[in-house]
Amino acid sequence: MKEKLKKSVLVQWIFPACVFFSTIAIILYNYAITDSKAVNKTIKSTFLTSAKYYNASVTKELIYLEKLTSSIADLVNIRENTSQTVAKLNAICNNTNAEMAYFVDLKGRGVREDGSQILISPEKFLTDLDYGKGNIVFQSSDYIGKKASILITAPVYEEGVVCGAILVVLDPETLFDHAFTSDYDTDTWYALMSSDGLITSSQCHGQKFLEPGSDFFGYMDENFTNRSDYAKFGKLVSMNQSGIMENSFDDKKTYVVYTPAGLEEWYFLMGISDDYVTTRQKNSWAPTRDLVFSLIAMLGLFLVTVVVINLLNRAKLYKESKDLEEKAETDLLTELYNKISTEQKITEYIQKHPKQQSVMFVLDIDNFKKINDTMGHAFGDEVLRALGLGLRAEFKVADIVGRTGGDEFIIFLKDLRDADAVKTASDRLIRFFKNFQVGEYVKYTATASIGGVNYPEDADTFEKLYKAADQALYLAKKRGKNQIAFYREIGENMDEKS
Repeated sequence: MKEKLKKSVLVQWIFPACVFFSTIAIILYNYAITDSKAVNKTIKSTFLTSAKYYNASVTKELIYLEKLTSSIADLVNIRENTSQTVAKLNAICNNTNAEMAYFVDLKGRGVREDGSQILISPEKFLTDLDYGKGNIVFQSSDYIGKKASILITAPVYEEGVVCGAILVVLDPETLFDHAFTSDYDTDTWYALMSSDGLITSSQCHGQKFLEPGSDFFGYMDENFTNRSDYAKFGKLVSMNQSGIMENSFDDKKTYVVYTPAGLEEWYFLMGISDDYVTTRQKNSWAPTRDLVFSLIAMLGLFLVTVVVINLLNRAKLYKESKDLEEKAETDLLTELYNKISTEQKITEYIQKHPKQQSVMFVLDIDNFKKINDTMGHAFGDEVLRALGLGLRAEFKVADIVGRTGGDEFIIFLKDLRDADAVKTASDRLIRFFKNFQVGEYVKYTATASIGGVNYPEDADTFEKLYKAADQALYLAKKRGKNQIAFYREIGENMDEKS
């Protein structure tokens, strides 16, 4: 009968549900293909727009510095005194992020913005000098005091003849500072690249191939994984066009967006992690999710009643089963574990943790029969109930505390690292009984005799632990009650007697 009922449920609900969700899967698959293509196209267009905007923000200062250098060069007179030239050089440094500014004549002699005299090889700056306008170049070798720098040069004329040059040095590592606020995640990197593939400036996260002076083309030749994309990249760069290519950098898939920088045939590069792109794609597929929710809602209108009734019945059965299980495990008077469940849980623990140091205490309330005879069984029950509540609150939830019969209780404390931890637990138990009182109006102080045994040092099964703890309990009672005795003390006493 039960098998027939199961088959009926299978036919009536599970089979239609499978058909329905299979239909949804097909619809979603077709929609996702179409939607993903549109989303990817839109995202790539957004990346290119962002790269062009960020590039304009970064190169704006270089263009301004180039124009300012040319303007100052027009104002410099080779025959004016040094202080006047220094003042003009200072005007460049004070109004831009330029690190240094020089005026140098054709023999390489000149002055810096701080007034100090310099001497450099004239061939170096004359080679880079673009007659008639300012010029921006990247120097990866030692040029005028820095290993890597962006150098802006402008010729100085006297009567229409070049007589020297203004040289302005910009630290490539500061070019991106505060240039723009990124809309992308922290893994995104940015760089400027010269026409010969040298990184002239960057904002990255420690990638060696993006450090100023690094050969980006050389790195790509050795590490590029998508050769067709790389060939397209080289072709578009040679044609001064924008594009996007995919590659793995440090084992992380990255989309590299490239666009002409608009100065000196440089290129602006932006590297976007695949994780960010995936997140953007997911966020752009919201219409697909809305479609899924609509279809699920339609299904829910037909199935919700059956599902709710089924869940309610299952919840009721589970609660009843749980209540029965708890009642079977719980001592009704103290609400601690009963004898069977106490033994079972301790046995399960020591089987799973055969080497985990723990301690087990077995305790009896001292003179409990006298309490029942003089105060009444109801008060005796109140003592047991209060003791159960107090012991449960005194120790960790993970520890095992149970009443195993009459006035006997077992406490199993888990994961005690060393002897000091065992002593701390013993002292805590002694302190508990010193403060333990029962009664609403007249306070009654109850004491206990306690036997302790170490696991696995003294015993490694519940039966052996219980027997050893019971012997220690007997020793505690023999010594006058209201105290703790450990199993190992029995052997010590025997040694002393012998």
